[in-house]
Amino acid sequence: MTQFVIGLVAVVGAFLLKEGLSGLLALLERRGWKLQAEITDALRIGIQGVWDETVRELKKAAADGKLTTEEKKAARDRAKTLALEAAKGPALKALKALAPKALDAIISLLVQRRKKEVETP
Repeated sequence: MTQFVIGLVAVVGAFLLKEGLSGLLALLERRGWKLQAEITDALRIGIQGVWDETVRELKKAAADGKLTTEEKKAARDRAKTLALEAAKGPALKALKALAPKALDAIISLLVQRRKKEVETP
């Protein structure tokens, strides 16, 4: 199992260098990988939970309708916590194994996608 994970990390790392994070997520989505879907679902649950808990009200209260840097960090951290609570089995292990910056990048990408989906009628 360890060799498989090391090999998978090497392949993912090489792909990230060439295509970037959004390319990796798109590839995994096209392949219909169950683990990727479970990870993405857990992260989306976390993002939605943070939106419902605090982000919506913070944005309404802000003069410019945007979160401060500190609020964004707090929201990302809370989304991670909620995602870890929602994830099970291999998806939970995978989320825990991700480097914090990689997890932040994935969350940011999913938030951007969510914004586009909300903006599109």
